[in-house]
Amino acid sequence: SLFLIGRELVRISRNGEDLATLLAGDFFGESALLQGAPRNAICTTVAPSLLYQLQRADLDRVCDLCPAMRKALERAAAEREQNDQGE
Repeated sequence: SLFLIGRELVRISRNGEDLATLLAGDFFGESALLQGAPRNAICTTVAPSLLYQLQRADLDRVCDLCPAMRKALERAAAEREQNDQGE
């Protein structure tokens, strides 16, 4: 699933190290969803939050209607991967 943050903060970590803090309007889960790979980080809400979940079948339908959505998600996943490798 892809998760969209509607309210509050989500902290992204791996191996006990904080990688990022995401805010309302941000999203996570795109890498695992697009690549069909296991998740590579832990996402923890910092306070009671509002998250929207978009499952694979729903995302596929959205991307069929709007191919630019898949390209944007792929671009975001590539940027995050590049940032992870640079650290």
